[in-house]
Amino acid sequence: MKYFLPTFITLILSILLTTVANANHQQQQADKTPVVLECSLPPFTFTVYPSSSTVYIHKLNKQNPTYIRQAKVSREGSGVCRHSVWTFYMGVHMEVPITVRELACWGEMDPPENAKAYVDTVPWTRNEHFCY
Repeated sequence: MKYFLPTFITLILSILLTTVANANHQQQQADKTPVVLECSLPPFTFTVYPSSSTVYIHKLNKQNPTYIRQAKVSREGSGVCRHSVWTFYMGVHMEVPITVRELACWGEMDPPENAKAYVDTVPWTRNEHFCY
């Protein structure tokens, strides 16, 4: 019994360190890969890498991601209007789905000149849903 507590603490610390090391490894691997989409909608920047369902979310120009979220990836439209869509949840207190869409065909509405993507269901903004 006297060895139980130290062994238990060691096990918990090992799991935590492994989780942190894995997250750092994923970020390092992602940093070596070209970016599919990176756009900023203050206070957040969304980054997506090729063949990944992971969205890296940086807050206020921080180097390390504030959030790493698994996204549901889909393709919509056809021909020149075909585009990728990533849907994910921000976290514990924000259970509203966030959708980041590549710009494609817009019909009657033209996106702003420097826009890179369109973000749906963003509770922290009022009217601006294009990210740059």
